[in-house]
Amino acid sequence: VLADPSAPDALRLARQAASGLSARHAFPLMAVYRAELAQPPATGKRARKADPGAVLDANLGSAPDRAWMLYLERSNQLEASGQRKDAIQVMDQGFAHFEASASIWPQAIAFYGQTQGWAQAQALAQSCRERFGSLAPETTACNTAAATPEERAAAQRKTDEKADQLVKKLFN
Repeated sequence: VLADPSAPDALRLARQAASGLSARHAFPLMAVYRAELAQPPATGKRARKADPGAVLDANLGSAPDRAWMLYLERSNQLEASGQRKDAIQVMDQGFAHFEASASIWPQAIAFYGQTQGWAQAQALAQSCRERFGSLAPETTACNTAAATPEERAAAQRKTDEKADQLVKKLFN
């Protein structure tokens, strides 16, 4: 289902996988979510009115089954649909639950930068450096995630210029 969410039987199979013991597990719920998104919009009485991301809430409400990827997906989906307050609330809950894991910080920082401003992202990056200073790749990723779009563009231009200079040196 995850490989081809638009397949004819994808939604039925995803719902079957997300039932019983796996009703709150991340991958089956993600499959249902993606299959629902991939289905053509229904018309008339069968028109989809519900929030497709609501299926992910079963995982978010289950402490032993929670998955960071679903918090991130749900937050981004809510933000994209114009529900910024709800998106931030979901991210806050997920970040509070998973904040001990250095690997989730860059994604959270980028989300907060886009939704609450880059000053907030910079403050979180500083917290990341203080908490995980010994984990250089993670703290570097936190710093990168806290960069504004303009700072990223400037860094990319510098990288491109250095690459061009190196290529010129090699071929001269």
